[in-house]
Amino acid sequence: MEPFLIKYGYFFLFLGVAVEGEAFLLAAAFLAHKGIFALPWVILTAIGANCTADQSYYLMARSRGRSWLLARFGNHVAFQRVINLMERYAPWLLLGSRFAVGFRIIIPAACGAFGMPALRFSLINLLAGVLWAVPTGLLGFYFGSGAERFLFGIKRYVVWVVLALLWVSAR
Repeated sequence: MEPFLIKYGYFFLFLGVAVEGEAFLLAAAFLAHKGIFALPWVILTAIGANCTADQSYYLMARSRGRSWLLARFGNHVAFQRVINLMERYAPWLLLGSRFAVGFRIIIPAACGAFGMPALRFSLINLLAGVLWAVPTGLLGFYFGSGAERFLFGIKRYVVWVVLALLWVSAR
């Protein structure tokens, strides 16, 4: 992933964050730590990509509507619980969706299907994007320094670790 990020820059970062957010943002933030990217641009690109992707999920589900969800998932036992949660806590679920693995697409789509007003969705979506991208980007940037020192420190032991793993697997 790093060679593609370096070669195609912020464009690849945008596409990567839109599809798989954390891994691309952390990698780009680490590259910013190394001076290849500028951290503010990495974070702004991540916010834009993340919000654009979620806005797309929202708009697609909004165009299909609640009836589509009912026809598709209405027979599932957990579906009614999801409806109840969305009706009561949709804004909070949307804010937390960035940190809930497996719900990043579902929650924005549910907000669209259940009729959350577009302006409300867009504002919460932007806030959620900022609350996700800034700390994640900073984590990648500052952890990059610690990880680099750690990896440099254990570099001299790599051969011994590999030999030990080979020896254990041979037994």
